Amino acid sequence: MHEDVTKLDRFIHEYQNDSSEPISVFASGLKKDYQAIKNCLLYPKISNGPMEGTNNKIKMIRKRGYGRAGIELLNALLVLPWYYRDLEEDLGKQQKLVA
Repeated sequence: MHEDVTKLDRFIHEYQNDSSEPISVFASGLKKDYQAIKNCLLYPKISNGPMEGTNNKIKMIRKRGYGRAGIELLNALLVLPWYYRDLEEDLGKQQKLVA
């Protein structure tokens, strides 16, 4: 993983002032986002996918309300399903213990 960061550094250094403008612009863009790209190379198993999925779900619920949904309705649509899911799981565990 650390060798990937070394390769990134070498690529940026080598192509940042290249005569081909698209390559130099790309290398400059990598340099601007260097910290984020470095973290992606060092920690490949960390993902923001679950958070993006949650954001997408909120946006879809909000669009479904066409602007009429207040905070109470959004809260009910977002929080209550998890509350009831957890409640059902707890009841299922209790039933297994009794049986």
